[in-house]
Amino acid sequence: MAEAWRGRLAAVVAAARVEAEAGARLRAYVAELLRWACRLNLTALDGVGIVERLIAPTLPFAATPPYTGVASFADLGSGNGIPGVVLQIVAPRRRCLLIEPRERRAAFLRHLVRTVGLTRTEVVEGRAEAVSWTAAARVDLVVSRAVAAPATLLPWCAGLLAAGGAVALWGEPAEVDGWQASPAGNGVTLYRPCFT
Repeated sequence: MAEAWRGRLAAVVAAARVEAEAGARLRAYVAELLRWACRLNLTALDGVGIVERLIAPTLPFAATPPYTGVASFADLGSGNGIPGVVLQIVAPRRRCLLIEPRERRAAFLRHLVRTVGLTRTEVVEGRAEAVSWTAAARVDLVVSRAVAAPATLLPWCAGLLAAGGAVALWGEPAEVDGWQASPAGNGVTLYRPCFT
């Protein structure tokens, strides 16, 4: 039963038409997340829960215009790698930043980047709002899951986003003034172009 997640992941990957190499990397990701989860408090979910509640809702976003139209993105509060690692595995962008302020979780993300072979991916240990981002370091899109409410998170993204950049948040189906909602697995992604 402990390995039931592998079959569930295979089904989710097949339904999303994820390429074989990316599917293998997703398996490696889940295995590493399960291995590190308890000692770093990365997730309380078991393998099937990780697949169903974290990976499956992330996969549809990889094929949507907020993501497909960008060359670079950052995952703000990356923690256990959702959604940034999954997106970079299934639809890699030219540049990906995994931003995590907690030292031990940043160490996990660096290990993950090496283990899963995520080229063009950098782990930034620190708070996005505390970093002085150069124009060259800015990204086209910021993604985040369960870090903060939109009104709190947007100011944190101001210095990180390039002109015309956007922010996408995972959340429960709800209307948030000024944000567009699009389906993402069992939830929605709230998408807002900003800082033009």
